[in-house]
Order: sequence, then structure tokens, then C-alpha cells
Amino acid sequence: MSDINLKRMWILLILAILISSAVLLTDAFRDDNFCHYDSPFYATISQNIVNSGDWLNLRYSLDKPVVADHPPLVFWANALSLKMFGTSVFSVILFSVLCTIGTCIAVFFIGLVLKNDIAGFFSAMGLLLTRYVPRVARYNTIEIPLMFFVTLAILFLILAFKKHRAFYLLFGLSAGLAILSKGVVGMFPLGICFLAIIFQGKLRDFYNPLLLAGIVVSLAMPILWFFLKGGMSLAGAKEALVQYFSFVSSTFQASGRGESTTVLRLITQLFEICFIIIPGVVLGVYFTVRESMREKRKDYFSIFLWIVIFVAAFSISSWRRGFYLLPMYPAMAILFGIGLNEVLPVRYRMYTVYLVIAFFAGNISAPFLFPHWEPKSIGEVVYENTYLPKVKKVINAIFAQSPEKIKLVSYHPKSPKEDEFIFFFRSDYNIELCRSSDEFRQLAVSRVPVLFHISKHDFSQVDKTLHNKLKIIYAYSDQLLVTNDMSLVPVFDIADSK
Repeated sequence: MSDINLKRMWILLILAILISSAVLLTDAFRDDNFCHYDSPFYATISQNIVNSGDWLNLRYSLDKPVVADHPPLVFWANALSLKMFGTSVFSVILFSVLCTIGTCIAVFFIGLVLKNDIAGFFSAMGLLLTRYVPRVARYNTIEIPLMFFVTLAILFLILAFKKHRAFYLLFGLSAGLAILSKGVVGMFPLGICFLAIIFQGKLRDFYNPLLLAGIVVSLAMPILWFFLKGGMSLAGAKEALVQYFSFVSSTFQASGRGESTTVLRLITQLFEICFIIIPGVVLGVYFTVRESMREKRKDYFSIFLWIVIFVAAFSISSWRRGFYLLPMYPAMAILFGIGLNEVLPVRYRMYTVYLVIAFFAGNISAPFLFPHWEPKSIGEVVYENTYLPKVKKVINAIFAQSPEKIKLVSYHPKSPKEDEFIFFFRSDYNIELCRSSDEFRQLAVSRVPVLFHISKHDFSQVDKTLHNKLKIIYAYSDQLLVTNDMSLVPVFDIADSK
């Protein structure tokens, strides 16, 4: 870094911050749908923190605390934003946006430390070119803050190796915040650190007080959370810890139903997510491996381990959702930046920087001048941007046209927790939960009219003899509304679900 042009470095860093902010705060690359994934759940939990004043017990609804779920950091940050800026969509995505901008900055500095400022700039821009980062940053997901704190932890780990062991303390702090963002997955930086020390031959660091202190800091943060959640007693903390790991286990076992678990699916996910930067990533791998062998450099090991650990966890998991790989994208962006920097002759690097700036300026100029960003209320967006208003209309019409009282039953035999249907409609209807196939049969053959909410997969698994006794009223996404009362007139045709 001693040969770095400081003036150029600061200019490139400021440009990276401005471009990432403009991309994320305008409609460029935007999939304008706040309700993807778990965003409505997380937004409601954060809002209930503000409404209840209870920062320890997370709640799906004011009268129902969450027994065991994700750690609280993201919800606390969103709740603080809601208190400061009001109950709008902007408030609950602000933390994700800031974490994404922070990740771009951290990636810039990793590229700077490993190579130079131009490589750092290309790395930050490469992160914005991945498929999910600009899009998912506008949801209030857990993965984006996790991505930020993991990247920050790796930056401080590299600085601890190259500059001073005091950075181990900041590494531990970042790892602790990653754990408070997404629990067990947030501990991956500790594994990366352990393996990096071995691969770089720095075994004495295992006895370094600063590393040990950093690890203590990283683990003390979640331990303190469990202690507070458990009523400040050891027994309560133990119970909270057991409940959390029970939740993690049940979620892992229940996830991925009907999804591919092949290695081919893993590979296609990676190409779908990062297809724009894949050539640069391949070049980055080539140049870093070549430089490691020629110059005996070992500081690239942290980047390779970063990728390998998250890909390994993703391949073992039964879920194949691409945004679960978000914490790994910065590593690929860094390889992209190094690869692009190395393949370009020195005299053409700044010209390429100008082209990259022009590319992003052209993509964000129109929405920047004519922004469509509106601080809508959470409730308005949650209902209007999903299929739920039409489903509600269907159910209201069915209940209105039936002379008899209908039972509304949600049948999900393997679901570890309440699904979106129950979450959104609990306050409007008395929904019975059914998780037993025998109970489902009894309800299906009973004389009482029953309206079942059931997934297409679960419906295909029920006894085939029941299919003649059940009628599909409405289908949407991968869900069905089914009734055992054959006299009910369908309110909507299934084609309406498209």
C-alpha cells in the first residue's frame, strides 16, 4: 500500500460509495417487490418491537412472542430505524442498504490491501453486478447484514496478518455481529480464521492474546444475548440456547422440500447469480494462484477459504436459494476486481475505470433524476405487492355466499412454524392448524364445510381417495384453497392465479 497514489485512492473510494448509493437508492436494477422472501415477517417483528417496547422478546404479533428464531441484531436495527423515520418501507430497508454500501467499502479496501486501489474499485463495482446484491439489498433480509459483517471480519483478518495483530480484536467484533445477525452461519469467519492461520503457517497466532481476546469478544456477544433472553439466569440462558438450536435443526430438516439437491443445481445457481462477473472471477483465480506460487504469497488463502466454506455449507444444506450465498459474493467480487486489474495493461486501467463509471452513470441517471422512491407504509406494501389481496377476496366471497359457517383450516404437516397465510390472515379469520394426516382425513370427510389452505405438494401426498371428496376453489403460487363442500361455487378460475 505504500506505493498507492493516496489522492487517486480517495477519489476511487468516494466514487465507489457514490455509485453504490445511487444504485441502491434509485430504481436501477430494481425488482420493485418488497415482499419477496421473509421481508414482511421481519418488518412486522421490527414494528412490534417499537409497538411493545420489548427489545428482548421478538414477536410475530403483539400477543405472540417468538420462542426461538433468528438472533436480534437486524430486528433491533430496523426497529431503531422505525423509531427514527416512521413506519415506512424505507425505514425497514435502510439498514440493508447501508450494510450493502458498507460491504462495497470493505471490498474496496480488501482489493486495495491485496493488490491496489484500482483492483479495489473494480471489486466494489463487481459486487454491484452480481444478480442478487442490488436487488436483495432493498429487502430487509438477514443475509445482507450477514454479508457485511462477514466481509468486515475478513478485511480485519487480512489486516491482522499483513499489518498488526491488534486487528484481531476488530475481527472478533465483526464476527460477533455476524453471529448476532444469523446465528450459526455467522460463526463461519471463525472457521475461515482458523484454517487461514494453518494454511499461512502462522501457528503461533493460536497463542496470540489479541486473537484469543477477539474470539472471546465474538462469542461473548451471542452468549450475552442468550443470557438476557433467558431472564439473566444460567438456566434460562441454557433453555434459550437449546430452543435456538432446536429451531435451527427443525428448519434445516424441513427446508428444501421439492427442491433439487444436485451439484449441478449448485453450479447453475452460481452462474445465475454471478454470470456477468464469472469471466473476471476465473481470471482472478488464475492470477492469484499464479502469484501465490511464484511469489510464495499466502494472503490470498483467506479469499479462497471464504468461498469454499460457504459453498460447502450451501451444498450440504437441502435448500438451494441463491441469496443464501450472499455472504460469499464479496469474495467473488474481489477475485473479479483482481482479475480485471491484472488482465488490463497499466495504461488502460484508468480508461476502464472511466468506462465502468459511465456504465453505472448511464444506468442510474434516469431514475436518479426522476426517482420513484416512495416511503409507503409497511401494511400497504405487504398486501398490495403480493397475491394476498386476491386470496382475501376469494375467502371473503366464499364465506359470504355460504349459508353455513365454514371452518378455515391450514394443513402443513411438515412446516416448522407458521407460514405466510396464517401470518397475514390470523387477525381476520379463526384459522385452525392441522398437521396430522389422520386429522386432515377426518375434516375432509366430515359434514362440516371446511376450506383448506394446503400446498400443491402436500395435496398430492394425501390419500388419493380424498381427491374425489375435495374441490379446488383457487390456486396461487404453489398453494391451494380446497373445500370438502362440493356445492360451493368457485369464485375465481384457477387461471386467475397466473
